Amino acid sequence: MPIPLPPSLPKVLLLDLDGVLVDTRPVMESAWPQVHEAHGLDVPFEEYERHLGRPFADIMEQLGLADAGPIHQTYSKASTATSHLARQFDGVAEVLHAFAAAEWLKSCQDNRTGSVASSARDAPVGGTPSLSGAFTVAPPTRFAPRTRRAASGFGLLPCP
Repeated sequence: MPIPLPPSLPKVLLLDLDGVLVDTRPVMESAWPQVHEAHGLDVPFEEYERHLGRPFADIMEQLGLADAGPIHQTYSKASTATSHLARQFDGVAEVLHAFAAAEWLKSCQDNRTGSVASSARDAPVGGTPSLSGAFTVAPPTRFAPRTRRAASGFGLLPCP
């Protein structure tokens, strides 16, 4: 049986951007061949994709690739160039606006910075509104701290 929450607690929705609100797979899939070419890698996109959700450096470590910095620079540049391919998933804007109408506080964790994140947030789908302004966006962080940072935007937790 669900436990009722005290009425004094705010209703809060914390979400991740990539793969939850926005389909950035086409961006990543388009960027990966440029990483291959620039760094002479032989790692298929599908192997990289298996590790999505982790920070880039952690993925490189999982793939056995040293010196993630230059690879990340290439990947970021290629991702930015194809950021127009990012699209919000169908129905996302409507759901977020329904939460807003119900006076829920909303925040989104975004590990991407720059134009990829902006394109993903601001891209309307099939005439639906963009996600811009639909939630606060927590800055890039790592795993547990990112949840703390997103929650801190609501004053729920101190942000270190």
